[in-house]
Amino acid sequence: MRAASTGVNAVSVTEIIFMGSGVNPESAVRWWLNSPVHCFWMNEGRYTNVGAAVVQGSRGTAYVMVLSSQPR
Repeated sequence: MRAASTGVNAVSVTEIIFMGSGVNPESAVRWWLNSPVHCFWMNEGRYTNVGAAVVQGSRGTAYVMVLSSQPR
């Protein structure tokens, strides 16, 4: 619903998040690639689009990747 509310029109959407303190984008991507479930979704063939964000919060930094398929 969050993706649709920003205008994403896709058949499939997956969101992956890495959150921590004192980390950088490279650390987040490395963690995702070393996590079998996150790496699977990053390499899932149906996803052709990606959006990313970095959000600073009171509990640390959140690195977010939203993967989506072709529009409907």
